[in-house]
Amino acid sequence: MAIESAKKSGKRNVFRKKFFIYKRKSQSASEFAGGLKGTKILADVNGRKCSDACSLFVGDVCKNNFKRFCYRKTTLAPWRMLGIDKWPNKYKFARAKSLQKFKKENEKEYLFWQFLQYEFSLQWKALKGYANKKGVSIIGDIPLYVAYDSADVWLNPKLFKLNADRSLKKVAGVPPDYFSDTGQLWGNPVYNWSVHKKDGYSWWTERIRRSFELYDAVRIDHFRGFDRYYEIDAGERTAINGTWRRGPKYELFQAAENALGKLNIIAEDLGSLDKGVYRLMDETGYPGMKVMEFAFDGNEDNPYLPKNIKENSVCYTGTHDNDTLLGYIKKLKKKEYEVFVKGLEEVLGKEQIELELTDKRSVAKAVLFVTLWSRSKLALIPIQDILLLGSSSRMNTPSTSRGNWQFKLKRIESYELSEFIGYCGLTGRL
Repeated sequence: MAIESAKKSGKRNVFRKKFFIYKRKSQSASEFAGGLKGTKILADVNGRKCSDACSLFVGDVCKNNFKRFCYRKTTLAPWRMLGIDKWPNKYKFARAKSLQKFKKENEKEYLFWQFLQYEFSLQWKALKGYANKKGVSIIGDIPLYVAYDSADVWLNPKLFKLNADRSLKKVAGVPPDYFSDTGQLWGNPVYNWSVHKKDGYSWWTERIRRSFELYDAVRIDHFRGFDRYYEIDAGERTAINGTWRRGPKYELFQAAENALGKLNIIAEDLGSLDKGVYRLMDETGYPGMKVMEFAFDGNEDNPYLPKNIKENSVCYTGTHDNDTLLGYIKKLKKKEYEVFVKGLEEVLGKEQIELELTDKRSVAKAVLFVTLWSRSKLALIPIQDILLLGSSSRMNTPSTSRGNWQFKLKRIESYELSEFIGYCGLTGRL
């Protein structure tokens, strides 16, 4: 451990943000927590001892729910790898006496998860504070749905469409679309919106509030699901057989902003949309997303074409669900590529931007420049596109479960960013 016992050293052991406190690989969580329990830790957190600050953190932020879930999942063998509905009834239904007894019997495990979350919170706040001082804001990303195997579902079952035994009844997904002929079967429990409405959307308001403690802006994935959402019977193998249902619409965001004030939210509004979604976007005033990879298909009404983009938007070369810009361009069929380049040339000519399109790398550079040049109040460029990396650096492929979220950024030399920095200067993005 990175902390020595103050009693042994005889010195005032001050907790510093640069310390990373961790358990050795050979240590169990119980051994780690046991050692921690006998250690006197002092922290300069508004003049409070670390133990006091940790207690405040646990009470104010965690509400005990997540850590209870964590230590239960790590100690409930042989049920630890099963869904909530397969747990013994006394735990499945969160019976107070059983949970209290379990907590007492597993105190060290409980302390470990409590401290781990407190430590992460300190380190994240230090990192975010450093970034903010350098003029860097952080955009967080929260999904519309939460995992079935989560503290949220376990302790708030009435907020989700579950069966009486806590098994899944209806699950989330989207019908067949650009990404998949069979749709996307996400498998998350869908919300029981009528219950949320009755208590004034308090659970969602708290979720949003907590997100803004962590981030400066928040992108909400699958924003269209607040207008109408797609639900599928649990047990279906694909998302083909589903039903569209009415969502909470603007009412949810009215409740959240009444409690929290105006929210700096980015709405992920990609995919097949209808009038209801456009109405919701107008009512909230949140900026939507524009993806330049999809702009040049020969359709003059394409909402992603630069001439059709409004200022209240965020323009991307591509998102985490798309291939990298260079990878996408390389995979276009001959006719698609010709249409893509022709559309790009028309934009460059109209805006009097002199960029040569001699090969696919130069086409990718031009798309990157046009993204920065767009009317959008914010342009967001994935690092893979800044560095012109190929498909092997793709972040995520929807409807697949392997090989995703594995990209790691290696050391970047300053010369690799010089051209991009020049583009930012020319487009007024710096």
